[in-house]
Amino acid sequence: MAYADINALAERLGLADSIDNGLLAAALAAAESSINLWCNRTFTVPAAVTTRTYEPFADEVIVDDIATTTGLIVSDNGTTVALTDLVLDPANGVGPDGNTGWPYWRIRYANGGPWARDGRRRTASITAKFGWAATPENIRMATLVLASDLFHMKDTRLGVAGYGDMGIIRIRENGMLQTLLHYYIRQPGVR
Repeated sequence: MAYADINALAERLGLADSIDNGLLAAALAAAESSINLWCNRTFTVPAAVTTRTYEPFADEVIVDDIATTTGLIVSDNGTTVALTDLVLDPANGVGPDGNTGWPYWRIRYANGGPWARDGRRRTASITAKFGWAATPENIRMATLVLASDLFHMKDTRLGVAGYGDMGIIRIRENGMLQTLLHYYIRQPGVR
């Protein structure tokens, strides 16, 4: 599922026909891919559960975004752990921006204990719906902003958008994107 659709992009650009739908689709795909790379995560809504294996560090496991606890199964070195024995962060799905709807990204034991060690290697097997319960509005808007910029780039050569009273007008990095995506950038090993 895309973060934004062609109709929303066409409306933003003031396009009334479908002549440019191929270019719009390409701009949306490139914008979504760029946002995923920039943020080190995807904002897709998962359709089904999948299983992934992680290596715990001391008393926590940093996982890919988990959209919901529905269907969540956590296994510590082959032993299934009751969800009541675990703490999922962020608490109550509240993210760094203070809003709810954030996915879980860390799993810890409620009693603070370490994950089991089987010889020298520890593993946590997580079966879950990996992703977001809903694509955040900031991500949808950032996709439209970037896709608009990408669409308009077809009319520029070497980053030159035209000439004005002060000389060459160049395309520059969009500061609005940084504002929209600020809280959604996932640092390695953290949210």
